[in-house]
Amino acid sequence: IQALCPRAIALRSGQVVDDDLTPSVVARYLRNMMEVVNGFSSDNPERRQSGPLTIASARILDHQGHPSTTITAGRPISIEVDYLCSSPVASNLIRGSVLDQYGVKVFQLNPWLSGCNPALSDAGSLKCTIPNIPLTMGRYRVALQAMADGKESDLIPNALYFTVDNSVFFGSVHSADPNTGCVM
Repeated sequence: IQALCPRAIALRSGQVVDDDLTPSVVARYLRNMMEVVNGFSSDNPERRQSGPLTIASARILDHQGHPSTTITAGRPISIEVDYLCSSPVASNLIRGSVLDQYGVKVFQLNPWLSGCNPALSDAGSLKCTIPNIPLTMGRYRVALQAMADGKESDLIPNALYFTVDNSVFFGSVHSADPNTGCVM
């Protein structure tokens, strides 16, 4: 967008919420998406909830299994998601994406990509463990999406936030620079 358009608008639920020079609109949008809010709240303006499968809560667990918003690269983390399903659905999916502070998708969490399709009950919890989180230091957010019968049922683009503040990924006491990705 920034390379193609001198001006931009930001929309929320079909309404214009920002209209300015593209770099300004993009910067405000990304800053807004990185603000820590209760993503599961019904007053979250970014949440789109329209179907029977909803995400009730979620948390990031550090390498010791404790809820945390600060993690170390190179160690395991888990993302645990609690869900509710108000009516039966033939097929369902809960997936997520991890995005960096610039809004770039770093990786996707999708059970179908690994051939796993757990049957979901009326309520429950799913856990995705990443054995060796390969991220540079910086701030990240997790977007979560619930699909019911092939349609989006719930989307929370700002569900979770975490910071990578240290790394053992590179096998030394040095961490990758968050701006370049290079080990100094």
